[in-house]
Amino acid sequence: MTGFGLTHKRKKLSGLVTGLDESEWPQWIKFSLEAARLSPSAVNRQPWRFHIEPDSITVSVNVKKREYGISKRLCCGIAMLHIETAAINYGMKGHWEFLKQPQVAKYTIYTKRGSRK
Repeated sequence: MTGFGLTHKRKKLSGLVTGLDESEWPQWIKFSLEAARLSPSAVNRQPWRFHIEPDSITVSVNVKKREYGISKRLCCGIAMLHIETAAINYGMKGHWEFLKQPQVAKYTIYTKRGSRK
């Protein structure tokens, strides 16, 4: 039971994110990305990558990493759940748009009136 009680090393956001500069991220994005970064993944591989725009987070799979016979998209789905839960907890509701590989989906927040952009 190696590592029992210890936290697995997690990748830094700087190595997982493209798009909008971190200094320009809205607070809900920071909160959501940190939740996703800490979410569990099969064999601790963290296969997700994030592309940031002012009102959205796009989740993609890292196609360069080794396969273990477990769907990377499934792991990304777990990260997506963490993104949405954190965003809602921060008061930002949105919707998911599913995308073609290697992208998985894009979470876009609703406008202030609750309608889609």
